[in-house]
Amino acid sequence: MKSWPYFANQVLSSPDTGRHEMDERFMLRLVALRQEFGFPLIITSAYRSPAHNAKVGGRPRSAHLAGRAVDIAISGDKAHRLVRMALMFGFTGVGIRQRGDYRSRYVHLDDLDKAPGIPRPAIWTY
Repeated sequence: MKSWPYFANQVLSSPDTGRHEMDERFMLRLVALRQEFGFPLIITSAYRSPAHNAKVGGRPRSAHLAGRAVDIAISGDKAHRLVRMALMFGFTGVGIRQRGDYRSRYVHLDDLDKAPGIPRPAIWTY
């Protein structure tokens, strides 16, 4: 299990296995984004094992299963800035939840390639 600057292995790992299989290209992109962003990125979900993905109701082809997605707890102007920067850094999937209690607000980032049933780039809301 490779270690990455700014992100502890514990936050990248699936809670049920304690391990992660984060994609190296994805992580290089995320580390570069974090460095330029200049503030900590609080990850609430990263790699998911198939069992954990099913438990949390994740999509069967979720980018989290391939180690190519993170959910980041963030709101307000920092969320807006993060979304703009993520697109500049080449993230191709951006999911935004910015309603309700601020503690439940987050931004999903992934870098999946365009494929049948996966239009990219894409932005959506939860």
